[in-house]
Amino acid sequence: MVVARALADPAYGDRVVNAPDPYAAFRAEVVDLHPRLRRWWPRSLGATPWAVARELRRVTGERYAVRWVWPRRRLAAWQLLHGTVREGALVAVYVGNRWSPRHVVLAHRAAADAVSVYEPSHGQTRRATAEMFVEGRLRWGWRTPWALVVPRS
Repeated sequence: MVVARALADPAYGDRVVNAPDPYAAFRAEVVDLHPRLRRWWPRSLGATPWAVARELRRVTGERYAVRWVWPRRRLAAWQLLHGTVREGALVAVYVGNRWSPRHVVLAHRAAADAVSVYEPSHGQTRRATAEMFVEGRLRWGWRTPWALVVPRS
């Protein structure tokens, strides 16, 4: 969500990136953000999709909704993800293993055939195609898509 805010508010992003120690500034922002994302929720379970939706609304001014990615409807979920990001919106994507969501990435760029996400556990941008998404072969920290946090239409 720190990266989402930096993308939505370039002045904020510049302040973090141009700090005397950008890594320390980024870390401080993350530490400040985490309590907001975990109110009334165990730390071990991470941030709920609804907390992420609230934070994205705070950052972008748009209302967000949670859309679950059902295994048999992954192509439709991919189309929603790809189309929404192509229109310029930020989308949080919950990924995990076949049993549960475990991690959140931020989709922020789309090309004709792929979506790029910021993957926080590696601090890198990673891409995926529709085929990777539908088949559950993502390389976004985890392989299986679980939920999208998208602007409400």
